[in-house]
Amino acid sequence: MLTAVRDEDTDSLSTIPLAILPFDSVMLRGLSMIKNNHGQSVVQMFDDDRAGAGHVHPADLRKTIGEISTGDMDIVIKVGKLHSFDVYSLRISLRDMGIAVNDTKYLKLSQKMQSELATYVRPFTERLTRSIFGNDTDESESTDVGQLLRGMDPVKAKQNLKLIADKIQIDLAQVPLFLEDYGDIYLSIAYYRNILDQLDPKVENFVAAVEEIATHQQLKTNTDIVGTANKMNARVNKMRDVLRGRFQLFTQSTNEMWDDMNADKFADFKTMVEDNHGAIGGILCKLGTKMEAWHEKFPSRHTAGPNRCADFLMSDMRQGF
Repeated sequence: MLTAVRDEDTDSLSTIPLAILPFDSVMLRGLSMIKNNHGQSVVQMFDDDRAGAGHVHPADLRKTIGEISTGDMDIVIKVGKLHSFDVYSLRISLRDMGIAVNDTKYLKLSQKMQSELATYVRPFTERLTRSIFGNDTDESESTDVGQLLRGMDPVKAKQNLKLIADKIQIDLAQVPLFLEDYGDIYLSIAYYRNILDQLDPKVENFVAAVEEIATHQQLKTNTDIVGTANKMNARVNKMRDVLRGRFQLFTQSTNEMWDDMNADKFADFKTMVEDNHGAIGGILCKLGTKMEAWHEKFPSRHTAGPNRCADFLMSDMRQGF
């Protein structure tokens, strides 16, 4: 029997429910692998508000769970080396490693998350629908391109198929797959952008706190602390700049694609975005786990002074960064 998988785990960068993978071990199927505050992959044995969390590094799993097959250990070790556990990175990484999933639905965002991302996806879907159907039509208002063929009478659906096929220069039979790919690729961009937008306030809080550490009267004479603070600040800002640059590239490439849209141009764009999934997911996962750790310790700038912040920076934040 397959263990239930929570939506929040499916939508996470830093958690993979092991139930989605083809393990022989029943016990493994009930656990999750997560990224800890140091960016390391660990198997989470339990997580309790009072007892805390129990984490085991993949290589040490046999010391905790006695009977694990070589095949199961091989999967655990391989998955533990991934930089992100988001569904888009996993699709490519698991395929490249030859690891199947128990159901492909676990490599899709939850319906709840898809709904939350509608505002991010709308500009891209409207670009498609308005280009094909013009303005002021029911079709042009749709944010789900898959709806263009669903829930309508066969005659209308066939008309839509032909309009899309003519515009994109593909066969009628290829239209459903094109719409699915179009919606999915822009949903992936929306997913990553949404995460970065949610992280931005926490990053700003961290950057301000670290700048205060580097200039604090008592701390600025400690070259180790000041050097670490400056290095961490530079790294965090560089990561954000890289991510923003990727998103700007996707927007620019979309505009260029629509200057003369056809199936080949979209295929090239889709490949470019998918080739970036692993890098974007990895950067966001690293940045996210670090910023969440800082935010949990210091929810606001007034939670603690520079000395306490510097202690946490040196003891936890710089590890794995």
